[in-house]
Amino acid sequence: MDQQNSTAPRNSGGKQLTLRAVVIGALGSAILTASSMYVALRMGALPWPTVFAAIASMTVLKLMGGTNLNEINVTQTAMTAGAMISGGLAFTLPGLWAVGTVDISQLFMKIFLVALAGLILGLVLTWYWRPMLLEQQKLPFPVGIATAETIKAGDAGGMKGWLLGGSLLLASLVTLIRDWFGKLPQLLTFSSLAPYNIQAGIMLWPMAPAIGYMIGTLYTAVLMAGALAAFFLIIPLGVTFHVFADAAAAETFKNTLGLGLMVGSGLGVLAKFFLERLNKPRNAAASIFQMTQIKQGKKLDGFRVTAVLFLAALGCCWAAGLGLAASVLVIAGTVLTTLMACLITGQTGIDPMEIFGIIVMMGVGFLVKTDWQTALMMAAVVAVASGFAGDTMFDYKTGQVIGTDPKAQLISQAIGGLLGTVVASATIFVVIGQFGPIFGEGLPAPQAAMVYSMVNHAFDPWVFWSGTALGILLVLLKVPSMTLGIGMYLPFSFSFAIFIGGAIRWVVGRFFPKQADNGMVVASGVFGGESLTGVAIAFMSFFSSI
Repeated sequence: MDQQNSTAPRNSGGKQLTLRAVVIGALGSAILTASSMYVALRMGALPWPTVFAAIASMTVLKLMGGTNLNEINVTQTAMTAGAMISGGLAFTLPGLWAVGTVDISQLFMKIFLVALAGLILGLVLTWYWRPMLLEQQKLPFPVGIATAETIKAGDAGGMKGWLLGGSLLLASLVTLIRDWFGKLPQLLTFSSLAPYNIQAGIMLWPMAPAIGYMIGTLYTAVLMAGALAAFFLIIPLGVTFHVFADAAAAETFKNTLGLGLMVGSGLGVLAKFFLERLNKPRNAAASIFQMTQIKQGKKLDGFRVTAVLFLAALGCCWAAGLGLAASVLVIAGTVLTTLMACLITGQTGIDPMEIFGIIVMMGVGFLVKTDWQTALMMAAVVAVASGFAGDTMFDYKTGQVIGTDPKAQLISQAIGGLLGTVVASATIFVVIGQFGPIFGEGLPAPQAAMVYSMVNHAFDPWVFWSGTALGILLVLLKVPSMTLGIGMYLPFSFSFAIFIGGAIRWVVGRFFPKQADNGMVVASGVFGGESLTGVAIAFMSFFSSI
């Protein structure tokens, strides 16, 4: 037996939920949670760190020796558990800082309780959705499959390990030169287009093309189509032909239309799912029956466990100041949005968690009167749960492919998620304190700005609802309108940089197909290198200022 085979992970007769898997996964969760907060606030995008976590877990466990595929999967599951908790908070709550600085001693516990409520709901609801979506619907969950193939390859300590480490180091150096020493600009602006009311440029952030590579050619192309329509057609032509009073009015129109498209896409996916279930009543009944069962080893009282967890989430929402009626409605809405999130990620790998937060926030707002801070908190609960749901279902898909016990994954998700909740609730203060003010050049946070504008009714309802109707129609016509709306809303410089990554992936797939997997590893390393270094800079600056 050669050395490579002797060090490859084995999947027979090994333990899965080990102490070292939990410890390594929890530590990794803390790191990825902090880096994800940085990425979400600065980039306005948060790609799945699943492949990165799989390679990191495999590398560490292989160095320790005696590992197997399932232990690696359990470690990776815990490691990614906090990333989307950061995303849910970063995409909804920064509006709290829009009116000035906030007192961490007064706000930290509320943010923590909101994140904890989202974590609890995400854990229990994805456990119920799992049998229906994986075993009956057989949704692909593409990131989960890619992660499983990465783990099965078993060569993170060889070429993939070197590629991951080298790309991570290079991205870290670029980030240090740009953000710590100030020798590189954040943005390259195409100033020659400004007289034509075209605000275009490219973000000089390595993680942007890395995100595009991970998303893929199709969705980055649709994203770019939305950006071109918004910034090269709607705004300049609308101003030139006096459709809008000025560029600011045109900007508001395209933002509202993009938001409507995203909301309509989410509603369309959910409506399409239930319509298909109504056409197959037997399958629907079987799905409901399976969702109410917990069959991992000893049979548990699923309804009793679920009731306790829902009451815990309700208590967290109430203690955070949402009020009893609003808390009940938010939890009811989260039941639907987590299903919506699982359906969309299962088919496309995209999870617009802030859109689900907006949907529930608007629905509750029609029934219960709340202030704008409470509205942001409600959106955060939904966004955290919906983002966590997408990440969790990818983990379950990976486990299904390689044969991991879902109960072991559930426990590791809970442990990694609890630590991630604490880290995310603290890191949001650190990152905003270092790179703020919020909604500025340093921290554009476009998703959070969108949620904040909805809270303050800074949109035209006719444009919004027209975009919503169009989004539903496009979903029924199988057009990826969610990505189109995201492209219209994000700054052009973001979309263009992300599109470059998608174009690189097309070139690799077309001319160097054997290097496609290695390209994904490099993209994961670049993404991880810049995000981790950015968080390190933020923490160093934060503590040095103290």
